[in-house]
Amino acid sequence: MEEYLVAHAEEAVNIGALAKETGYSFSAIYKGFQQFRGYTPLNFLKRTRLVNLRKRLLEAPPNVTLTKLATDLGFTHLGRLSADYKKQFGELPSDTLRNIRRLQR
Repeated sequence: MEEYLVAHAEEAVNIGALAKETGYSFSAIYKGFQQFRGYTPLNFLKRTRLVNLRKRLLEAPPNVTLTKLATDLGFTHLGRLSADYKKQFGELPSDTLRNIRRLQR
């Protein structure tokens, strides 16, 4: 399940597609994630997307925008994204991008 979510992290993934792909029911998927990971499949997907965003921010060319990178990865609510990113990495995504651009000069 995790491999599927990682492979499709940039797509609009839903649990129905995950259930169909894996052959497990929605409740089995949810319970399995809760039991073994302590969070939901959608939280796993969000964490995966956040890691992917951080990687892209650190490798970003000078002309790319945070909005472009975020929407390419499936983020639609930039305010929520910023809060989640800060919680996971200790800084705002805009700070990551600004800091990497300073180093590129």
